[in-house]
Amino acid sequence: MLSAPLGRAIVHVPEAFDPTRPVHLVFFFHGVGVCIGQFLGEHARCGAAPSFGPGCGGPDHFDALDANAILVIPQLRYDRRDVLARSGALRVLVEELLHDTLPRAAGLPRLELAALDGITLVAHSAGHRALERGLSDANLAPFVHNVVLFDTVPAGTATYLRWLSLGATRRRLTILHTEWQPSCTEAAALVERARGISGVRSTVASASTVIAAMASNEVVSAVVRFDHGWLPWLYFPKVLGALGLPPRASSTQDSPDRELVPIEPMTAVPLALGDTFHGALDASDHRARDGSAIDTYLLSLAAGQRVDIRVRGARSRTNRAVPLDVLAAVYDGDHEIARDDDSLGGLGSRLELTAGHAGNYDLRVTSYGSGLREGDYRLEVADPGASGTRRRAR
Repeated sequence: MLSAPLGRAIVHVPEAFDPTRPVHLVFFFHGVGVCIGQFLGEHARCGAAPSFGPGCGGPDHFDALDANAILVIPQLRYDRRDVLARSGALRVLVEELLHDTLPRAAGLPRLELAALDGITLVAHSAGHRALERGLSDANLAPFVHNVVLFDTVPAGTATYLRWLSLGATRRRLTILHTEWQPSCTEAAALVERARGISGVRSTVASASTVIAAMASNEVVSAVVRFDHGWLPWLYFPKVLGALGLPPRASSTQDSPDRELVPIEPMTAVPLALGDTFHGALDASDHRARDGSAIDTYLLSLAAGQRVDIRVRGARSRTNRAVPLDVLAAVYDGDHEIARDDDSLGGLGSRLELTAGHAGNYDLRVTSYGSGLREGDYRLEVADPGASGTRRRAR
């Protein structure tokens, strides 16, 4: 793994990166008051700041993509000395990486822009300024396949619409933002105006449907009810995982539609309506075929009985600084009848359903994404028409 400051940027090459396979570059442009050191660990001191600010463990989140991609995080200054404020500066940085830095430090052959699988530009907050300058470069924009905006207020729509109109390659713009009005207004304008571009489908999705919407739309916008500062790292692996970046040779890239079927039979833990249960996903659990941990619970329901299921993860022990991203599904025998990812907000899952017949139903709780992702969670099973809960621990 290479994770070292290179003057004005951090370049992170995952340990499993394969230089013989197609290479994709992902650039992340941070907001004001953030230093790139925060992306490497849990805490870092930014410049002359008197105290350490929270870090996000960026490499962990990026590695969870399981993509054959390299992450680049330039240090933005937001003053006259900001190198990326100059016209053409991002293209120069890309060429420096391809011609010198990556061949020297990561064993890649010397590459030209045209040899890349593509480039993804991601911006958070004021980082959209650097992103838009790069996207305005006619010599770089054709190689940019994806743009992701996390709670930004774009400087108008012209730059994005011009880029989406380039054709030849499918270009995808994903916008996740909080309920702050300026973000909502600009996102709505982009979605609406993109509908006028031939071959571009655009839609407004919810937090729980944004990943599915990305599969069939080039432009997707969604409101996410979460803290502005942490929003990128909640959704970074999930959104980028839906962009179809080139996989590594041993990749088991995330699929929101994967089967939640344990490899070996397991005994379900019985639950009653009104129960609150504290569980955990860890190495002791049964596994699905993709390596993810699964907990199974048994619900006995009467015909027509309604149930409200809520699952919220505590802090992840796999991806630092964010909650465990939980996913829940209900099975009637071998048939899945309901599934949810993020309807509860903040990566929590919520299922509301009515039993089609009297009998036993399996509730399965797992993490979003392939592989073992560990952390605690809280499970509530309620009857919408009743009050009061019982508490149980794992």
